[in-house]
Amino acid sequence: MLAENKNATAILADLRQPATVLGRDDTLRLLDFRKPVAALLFAVLHFLADDDSPGDIVASFREMLSLGSSLVISHATDDHYPEELAQAVELYHNTRNRLTPRTHDQVVQLFAGFDLAPPGVVLAPLWQPDPAEFIDPPRSLCYGGVGFKTI
Repeated sequence: MLAENKNATAILADLRQPATVLGRDDTLRLLDFRKPVAALLFAVLHFLADDDSPGDIVASFREMLSLGSSLVISHATDDHYPEELAQAVELYHNTRNRLTPRTHDQVVQLFAGFDLAPPGVVLAPLWQPDPAEFIDPPRSLCYGGVGFKTI
């Protein structure tokens, strides 16, 4: 499907090495980083251990993005249901992609250098138009946020 679309591509790269994602010829062919673009880091940063320095990785994206660009993150948390997330962490323990849930404050820190759009970093269901439809938003086990590069 992507082979037929000149405006899309899939790349194999290691997020822990941002230059391999951002500096690739096929990335630069599609994205003009002199203009606003969106970096979508959905359900990926919680697969980076603290030793992988996820904040530094996000900072690499921030440095590459122009003013007006946006960063969107969703990230697993054990703030509300630690037992359930502990089970998920255990499931991932024997894989190459271990799960590292982070607290609200840790996810907010990932947006350093970005201005958060309302409602800020909140449980992911609270980003939908009618969050009242969710009986228990913490059951999403995930925070979400959108930030804009303005400086």
